[in-house]
Amino acid sequence: MQGETRDPTVAVFGGRAAKGLAMRLSSDRTVRLLSADRSVVDSRPAPFEPRHVDYRSADLSDHVAGAAAIVAADRDRIGLLVAGKLAACGAVDRILVRLNAPEYEAAFDDIDCELLDFGSVLHETVESSLGPPPA
Repeated sequence: MQGETRDPTVAVFGGRAAKGLAMRLSSDRTVRLLSADRSVVDSRPAPFEPRHVDYRSADLSDHVAGAAAIVAADRDRIGLLVAGKLAACGAVDRILVRLNAPEYEAAFDDIDCELLDFGSVLHETVESSLGPPPA
């Protein structure tokens, strides 16, 4: 894809944890936070574009065209709903989904997405911060 410019926009779906992620990503990307929780998007001004979205009824393609999507929902069934709708609309470049409970991994098998096991990602970050264990 030489010479092709990609939209640097990232669409982050979820609640308070997603808002924290959106804050961190917004330092070097254009970020859109989409949440069903109105209190998450209506709070103080933020360095990203907040949008209130009812995941059940919204056409998500209106919010994500050409963006990468990160689904960081607090509950896996909400993540499954959003990831499924995003995959079906075909408007996103890439879908990353925070998996809260590994036992739900199989539910995502038919969706073209990358799963981020929350426990594993957190473990890697903590291990990196703590450094190698003492010998």
